[in-house]
Amino acid sequence: MNWRSLVLAGAAVSLAIVHGCGGYEPGPTTAAGKAKNSMPPITHEPCGEKGAGAVNHDSNGDTNPEVISVMRDGRVACTATYAGRSSADVASGAPRRVDMYEYFDAGGKVRRREFAYGERGLINAIETYEGGVLRRREYDLAGTKRIDTIDFFDGSGPDAKTGKHRPSKRERDTNNDGQIDQWWTFGANQVTVEMDQDADGKVEPEATMVMKDDGQVLSVGGIVVVDPNAPKPTASGDAGSDAARIPDAAPIVEAPSTQSDAGSRPDAVVNTKDGGA
Repeated sequence: MNWRSLVLAGAAVSLAIVHGCGGYEPGPTTAAGKAKNSMPPITHEPCGEKGAGAVNHDSNGDTNPEVISVMRDGRVACTATYAGRSSADVASGAPRRVDMYEYFDAGGKVRRREFAYGERGLINAIETYEGGVLRRREYDLAGTKRIDTIDFFDGSGPDAKTGKHRPSKRERDTNNDGQIDQWWTFGANQVTVEMDQDADGKVEPEATMVMKDDGQVLSVGGIVVVDPNAPKPTASGDAGSDAARIPDAAPIVEAPSTQSDAGSRPDAVVNTKDGGA
């Protein structure tokens, strides 16, 4: 496999951990120092939106609430937000479905979010918060009801400029065998991706990839692919004109989005410079 195929196969993929509810925790490590765990199933935490304590919020008066709050001990314990319905959905009688659950701690801060992307209404993304700050995110991208991607956050909160959370590391199961085979480490301006391609629990150094925040590959297996300090080419005839500069080439690799606060889809492929979350 050439380096370009390796990069595309290893990183150009669409892209959260359940705290105290069947969640993943790093376990025994291999000789390479990487966690060799089975990924857990993705599990919905019951909210109780159809039981006692449920309060309907119907803003348009059609008797179908857009949001249901569930009260426990005098506070909002969780909310269920229903997905919008098109006129075709209404005409066909398609059932309404919840596309996001939010859970709150005793102080009213969010502690967990669950998302149901897609038409089946199945939970396939879960975020865990501590003190209202995002710490972990799990995804079931393949639709196997098992977690295949986990992002870890350092707890520093969202970026002051972008409002997005940036992960510190990522673990992935890319072939859906239930075992981690990719480890991403996010630095200040670049991302390092280590891979276990033959499922022996060891990283292949020749497959390790380093790329810039915008997704541009810098090296594969220690071999430089792009020199980030190299001068950019200019259009002939006007080398000194900014307007005549050849546009930057599109990134070879577009890494997965980990954005969450805006309800973004995990299968939307965007650049890593989007801040991770």
